[in-house]
Amino acid sequence: MPGHSAHKYFAYLSVAVALYFLNQKLNFDLFNIKTIILILAITFLYALLPDIDTPASKARRYFELGSSLAVIYFIYSKDYMFAVGLMIANLFLMFTKHRGFFHSFIATLLIPLPLVYFGKFFYIIGFLAYSSHLLLDKMFTGKGKLKI
Repeated sequence: MPGHSAHKYFAYLSVAVALYFLNQKLNFDLFNIKTIILILAITFLYALLPDIDTPASKARRYFELGSSLAVIYFIYSKDYMFAVGLMIANLFLMFTKHRGFFHSFIATLLIPLPLVYFGKFFYIIGFLAYSSHLLLDKMFTGKGKLKI
């Protein structure tokens, strides 16, 4: 299977190509620095996210570190609901299997949903990056060989 770098770069390429064609039709304001930073961050995060169900993956390690820091912050801020939610999410990950829910079509639709908060455009970016990961996994065998 492709590594995290292959997933990341394939997602950047997929999103760039899609943005080129979408921009032809919809004329987005892509040259705003805030938009560019959000596109890069969302692409990076969502390209690695499907492997969050693998304990040794970079996505899992980033999530565990980030959620641990966030739990400390939320407890300090007395926002216990978010702290408990993150702890439950970490427990949930302990019971997931690789290539299970996070590698499904329904996850491709649901996982990027929080991005709608920033706008439908960012949901599309998250969807494309997440989908690119699954597509790349489908293209290669477990030994890293291209399926023909």
